[in-house]
Amino acid sequence: MDASKLSFLKRGRAVLATAEAELEKANSRPPPIYRFYLPPGGETDIIILDGSFDEAVGLYEHHIQDANGRWGNYVSCLRENCSFCRIHGESYYVIFLTILNLQEYVKKSGEVVPFLKMLLPIKLRLLPQFLVISSSAMKKAGTLRGACVTVKRDSLFQTTWRFSKVIGEKMLIKSYGRKNVFPFKYSEVFTKWAK
Repeated sequence: MDASKLSFLKRGRAVLATAEAELEKANSRPPPIYRFYLPPGGETDIIILDGSFDEAVGLYEHHIQDANGRWGNYVSCLRENCSFCRIHGESYYVIFLTILNLQEYVKKSGEVVPFLKMLLPIKLRLLPQFLVISSSAMKKAGTLRGACVTVKRDSLFQTTWRFSKVIGEKMLIKSYGRKNVFPFKYSEVFTKWAK
C-alpha cells in the first residue's frame, strides 16, 4: 500500500508528542455549558443570574432526532435558506437566560456536584408563566438576578414555575462563589456552539 495514503497515522516520537499535546488541549478547555432540562416528574430549584430580559438572548432553533431516534439535538436556524427548515419543518423561537440549577448530581467519577451553572431555554409557550415570575422579582427587588424559582414538570409535560424570593448579590457570591454567579457571555457561548 502506498505510504502517502496513510499520512494521517503518527509514527515514532510523533505518537507521544501528539498524545501529550491533545491531552494538554483537553485539560485546558473550559467546562462544558449545559442546557437545562427537567425530565417528566422532575422538580428542582433554580436561581436566575441575569438582571432582566434585557440581558437575555433569543434565537430560532430546531429540535431534531439523532440517527438512533433520540431527541436532544438543538440546531440554530438560519431562517433564510435553512436546510433544516426544508428537512425538519419550521423552527421555533427560544429565549435563553443563565441559571444555577440547585439539583445536585453525581459525576461518573463519583464526585457530588451541589449545583450547576446552565442555560435556561424559555420557549414561547412557557413565556407567560415566566413573565409573571419576572414581574414578581422586579417588584420585590428591582431585578431578576437572584430570583429563586421552583420548577416542576408533571408526567404530561406540563411545566410550572413558582417564584419564592430574591437572593441579594452578596449572599449569591458567598453561597455559590464569584465565578459561578454571573451570566454567561452569550456571544462567546453561542459562537462556540456554532462551531
